[in-house]
Amino acid sequence: QLQSRFHNVLGLTSTYGSGFESSAPDFTSLSRFNSLDELTHDLGSLHELSTRGSWEAILDKISQTRALFLLAKPHEHLTYLTSWFNITYQVMALTKLRRSDEASRELTALHDFDDGAHYRYESHPEIYPNRKGSLVPFALRWLHALIPTRIGNRLDRLYTLLDFVRGRIREKGDDCSVELCKKRERFVMSCLLGFHLGHKEFGVSLELIKELIKRDPLDHVLVSKLGYVQMQFGDVEGAKATFNRIEKSNENLVGRNKALVHVVAKDYAAAVREHRER
Repeated sequence: QLQSRFHNVLGLTSTYGSGFESSAPDFTSLSRFNSLDELTHDLGSLHELSTRGSWEAILDKISQTRALFLLAKPHEHLTYLTSWFNITYQVMALTKLRRSDEASRELTALHDFDDGAHYRYESHPEIYPNRKGSLVPFALRWLHALIPTRIGNRLDRLYTLLDFVRGRIREKGDDCSVELCKKRERFVMSCLLGFHLGHKEFGVSLELIKELIKRDPLDHVLVSKLGYVQMQFGDVEGAKATFNRIEKSNENLVGRNKALVHVVAKDYAAAVREHRER
């Protein structure tokens, strides 16, 4: 599930480079590449290994590539260099292998993503003519925010990333890539929601759920989570009303919701009946 979120939402490889941020109007201009390997050295192989969950193999391949000095372009070093969901593939691999401390050290070795011209297209006009903006993949930014939650329960970088994404949405206005930015906003908010729910911080969770539902009112799983949080506050009637909103469209989810309401109300026999009827 981790890699599917990475490929579909963080989007480095699915569109041959759309994960590399750019302020250029044509967000898909890198589609001129015919393969992932044209975008950066052996990227297709890394992508294939990640879909298989071959994380050790990814680390081995990156180590070999570094040793052979095969990385010539600045964004290639970003792709191979660090570990965070895809510096991108290396941090992803380290994270999946539960080596978060190593992933953190890889990220620390990088320059500040937005400090100066180190990771800007404009700094390399001979390689990226007529392009402006940041070379840093969104995936790398996300890993940079995620790792502290694994080694110290720190959420500040996730909230900083949320502010960054919202800033991009404001900048883009009606740009064709704004929908991708909105998906990333929902993605980061969902990460924060999962963290707060896991720590039973239901007040913050409730506010995040309400914000997410405004953006996607037809997300049945999200509406169900609202009901779960309402139950944590003892609002059983409110939870019933929330679950009724999706009753006609997803019978299996409705059955589970009703069973949970019965459990909270200590009507265990009714909960068992509800499960058996499904």
